[in-house]
Amino acid sequence: SDLFVPLGDRPILLHAVDAVLASRAVDRVVVAVPEGWEARVRSLLDPRCDVVVGGASRRDSTLLALEAVGDDAAVVVCHDAARPLAPPSLVDAVVEALDGVDGVVPGFPVAHTLKRVEGDLVVATEPREGLVAVQTPQAFRAAALRDAHARTAVAVTDDAMALELAGYRIRVIPGDPAAFKVTTADDLERARSAIGG
Repeated sequence: SDLFVPLGDRPILLHAVDAVLASRAVDRVVVAVPEGWEARVRSLLDPRCDVVVGGASRRDSTLLALEAVGDDAAVVVCHDAARPLAPPSLVDAVVEALDGVDGVVPGFPVAHTLKRVEGDLVVATEPREGLVAVQTPQAFRAAALRDAHARTAVAVTDDAMALELAGYRIRVIPGDPAAFKVTTADDLERARSAIGG
């Protein structure tokens, strides 16, 4: 599984979990994993972590993790193992920015020209003013996150999208270059270089 791709001397998953645990804003972590990986992941994690079997979609995995969190948490932070170098300060920042809104995402203004295509033909150039590329960790009021996912039947690409579709307010704060997504071999090499191994 991608969760166990080595990054330095530890699996990529542990880097992401450790960053969240090092945050001042988090006291418990729930990790959603593919079926069959629960025991292996649980054996590697800090005692403040719980492991649940994820679902067939991001939405399903979030709902299963929320069930494990229980109703006591007022704020929930959602993070992806694919962003293993996101610093604890970014976790703190998204939680601290929740005042007056239902969700917070870190993001950067889009720098590239964006083309809409059909097949292999360009049909439009999209204006990039007002567009941001978002990252995780993302922070949410737990009640809003639960409600948004319960009311959203479409596939979502991040948890903030569920809140957006449900009409909740989401704030964008500056992202962190260290929170880049590891999806290709080049990304993995960049991450290994960043940690010196």
